[in-house]
Amino acid sequence: MKERNTHHNARDLNTQTSTELTPLTLLTLVILCCSTLSSYAQNVSGTVTDSITHAPIAYATIVWSQDGFRKGVAYSDDYGRYLLNLNTDITKMVEVTVRYLGYANKKIAFFAKSDTTIHIFMSTSPETMSIQTIVVRASRPLVQKDKNSRTLSSKDISRLPTRSLNRVAAMSVGKSRRGEVSFFGGRRNSQVNYVDGLLVKQNARGNESYAKTTRNAFKNVRREPLSTVSIDVDKASYSNVRRFINNGTLPPVDAVRVEEMINYFRYDYPKVENDEPISRFTQMTTCPWNKDHQLLQIGIKGKSMQEGEKPNSNLVFLIDVSGSMRSLNKLDLVKKSLTLLLENLQPEDRVAIVVYAGSSGLVLPSTRLAEGKVDIIDAIYKLESGGSTAGGAGIKLAYKTAIENFMDEGNNRVILCTDGDFNVGVSGVGELEDLISDKKESGVFLSVLGFGMGNYKDDNLETLADKGNGNYAYIDDFKEAKKVFMNEVGSTLYTVAKDVKIQVEFNPRKVKKYRLIGYENRVLNAEDFNDDKKDAGELGENGTVTFLYEIILAGAEDDEEPKVDSLKYQTSVMKNTELEEYCTVKFRYKEPNGAKSKLVVITHTESPKKLEDADENIKLASAIALYGMILSESDYAKNKDLKDVAKYLSKIKREGEEMEELKALVKKSAELKKS
Repeated sequence: MKERNTHHNARDLNTQTSTELTPLTLLTLVILCCSTLSSYAQNVSGTVTDSITHAPIAYATIVWSQDGFRKGVAYSDDYGRYLLNLNTDITKMVEVTVRYLGYANKKIAFFAKSDTTIHIFMSTSPETMSIQTIVVRASRPLVQKDKNSRTLSSKDISRLPTRSLNRVAAMSVGKSRRGEVSFFGGRRNSQVNYVDGLLVKQNARGNESYAKTTRNAFKNVRREPLSTVSIDVDKASYSNVRRFINNGTLPPVDAVRVEEMINYFRYDYPKVENDEPISRFTQMTTCPWNKDHQLLQIGIKGKSMQEGEKPNSNLVFLIDVSGSMRSLNKLDLVKKSLTLLLENLQPEDRVAIVVYAGSSGLVLPSTRLAEGKVDIIDAIYKLESGGSTAGGAGIKLAYKTAIENFMDEGNNRVILCTDGDFNVGVSGVGELEDLISDKKESGVFLSVLGFGMGNYKDDNLETLADKGNGNYAYIDDFKEAKKVFMNEVGSTLYTVAKDVKIQVEFNPRKVKKYRLIGYENRVLNAEDFNDDKKDAGELGENGTVTFLYEIILAGAEDDEEPKVDSLKYQTSVMKNTELEEYCTVKFRYKEPNGAKSKLVVITHTESPKKLEDADENIKLASAIALYGMILSESDYAKNKDLKDVAKYLSKIKREGEEMEELKALVKKSAELKKS
């Protein structure tokens, strides 16, 4: 509109002064035209992030100048995003300086001839910095009643100069439950909000859905001596449970999958030897929640890969951009997570981006990281949410894209980022199972990443991962993204063994009953163990998987034992060596590109140790198992409480941020159970 008006004015001027033009007038018009051509309004946008952690830096100061003169200033928002509106001479260099406390100043220079995107990575300052304590005092009450003490109506509230109560609260100084003052950028759950003196709690579950779980019961060894299970490398339940607890509520019972809580942690199992992709480990100790029972731990560890051994990757990011992904802990967190993953890929790796909402589309064709990393990041950060969720169409297009760029000796994988709320097209659980089961035969693996809360569909996502030769994680914050895509990127991306199963045969001379803890949806029939067509779980590079069996030894008192006459024909004669064996454990697995399974067999003969003398691995696993059993209201843990879990954890020597977080979660859970 501005250009059209300018032309009209110029035409009117020519009409009115056609007979009065002078050399001075002509010179003025030439100068005006040249000035218009050399000045142009450009937009420069991007993100400011930490160069190592890739965490967004909020409220960084961005100053731009030209010819040594300061022209303007801007600030990055909560998510590190910034926008500069430049109205400057395109023939002159633009200089930008970014500053933030604790970081070295970042300076860049460029010619802004058109709208552009620049992502700024900042490094911490090498100088030691001393930050003095800041004391905030209010000269008057921070909360004042209206002079008329009237109640605000919805119409009054709509006129208030705020966008979102949650956003305003998140950027405010708040008093935590421990009495500290927290500022924006503080710890999760460090701020508590009150309305009229009442603590405001969010309904963390909302419209979320979880598969109903029937917990495993004890089995009599003489009737059912075999326990056959697929491994489970999913870890989503732990981070999801953490999200509920940090939001001030206990998780739904069915959201607690004990095996995923146990497997969230890495265990110090023996390194892989020879050319095998997995190592094995067993030990037995006294059961922490029942002194008359024993606990058998079976551990598996995947081999490590050196830098040159990792295969090149053909990845397709399948991103849900429907309206349900609009929340801050969904699509924005997806963008940050995938950007972090890019920093941990190899130069020869390729990435394509497929999105779906009401329909699906290819946003970025398969692009080699070495040349197209900036294009990939730019495509990710341009994504916006809106519309319904046609998940089936997106999955089909993602697999089609992965197959078209298939690497014969590479890591071919679709990475699905969604809240699982499919509502258009192929959306029934059964239909999605069939679709994924069919696509996995192509040799393309699947990683499922869950995001968000309120309408989160855990049952859908777990089904997709189980049926798609894949793994499943729940990303509740950027710290979890770092764990999945930075600290444990190998076990997330690189499969070292697929269709991994175990089969345990218990010796009735030693074991009377057993109960598998967790893995309710991974239990197989005995005949499935030798059936190479039967799907099972995948083990990633350097990943660990843990199984726990609660055991009643032969000869022990058992109040639950039904009264059945002794069997006449079921006795057998054993060798002397077999009399000392508690069980035989068989493992089957296939190479990542193999079709025929390999068998490994070990036996456990070592007598149970006292818990205080046992290995640190079983101490940690058993404490987490008890924690999960209490949260899921298991009858087998009814004589224990969370104080017992805290006591067991306090005796474990293992240190680190994850252990401190686990102890804090147990403490918070105990407080929530009291309230």
